[in-house]
Amino acid sequence: MGHGLVIVHGFAGNSAHMSAIHRILTRIGFFDFVYSLNLYRNNVYTVHSPIIDFDDTTPVLEGSLVESAYEQLQRLDFFSGSLHFLGYSLGGLVIRALLKEVIKKDLGWLNDYGPHVGSVLMLATPNQGAIKEGFVRRYGMVTREVDQMESDSLFLDWLNSSPNYVDEVPHYSMIGTQNNQGFVDYDGLVEKKASVVPGIKSVDIGPVSDKINHFNIIAWNDREPATKFVKDVVLDHYYTITDKLMLIREG
Repeated sequence: MGHGLVIVHGFAGNSAHMSAIHRILTRIGFFDFVYSLNLYRNNVYTVHSPIIDFDDTTPVLEGSLVESAYEQLQRLDFFSGSLHFLGYSLGGLVIRALLKEVIKKDLGWLNDYGPHVGSVLMLATPNQGAIKEGFVRRYGMVTREVDQMESDSLFLDWLNSSPNYVDEVPHYSMIGTQNNQGFVDYDGLVEKKASVVPGIKSVDIGPVSDKINHFNIIAWNDREPATKFVKDVVLDHYYTITDKLMLIREG
């Protein structure tokens, strides 16, 4: 059985942007393996690919970032344990769309055993929409993914509508509040309230949250709040009391 972790990067990113997270979560030994995806690859899936496409209101996988993620996950067809997902920004939306459109529609989505999805962890994910002007300031462009991250988009309406599976799969969200615009509860691209999924267990990162913004949230070291966030979720839900005591003693 065991536990595996899949990491999904954000908009216009790649797996290298998640290397600090990947390295630390590999080293702490909570997971049997840590696997980072590259959503944009081989000039097939580009920065202008939709998170998931639609024919009228029907989801379509072809040419989408969800399809890209699903194709790469085929490399894990050997695994039959609990698979956990950690998504940064747009990556969290890709995970949720994958869960809704692929995994929950086919219990043998990867192999004859599933595998079971243990949890969905999200860092600065715009579950109820991002501020488009922030993307324009940062990247100088508006793409299909950015349009889909607007609060009134067809994509977010579909993603957040029932069923969104938060009752079946534990979802956790973390977001900082540092920004250069002088706003309250805003990380530079996403408002804190917009990171929440209906029914989610919201995890606050505490008094240091004003030091974390949308971009440095993935610049991890062992003392970063984001590292503690993942450790706490794993310890709370996937280890027995004996395991917890052993890990605390070893730590």
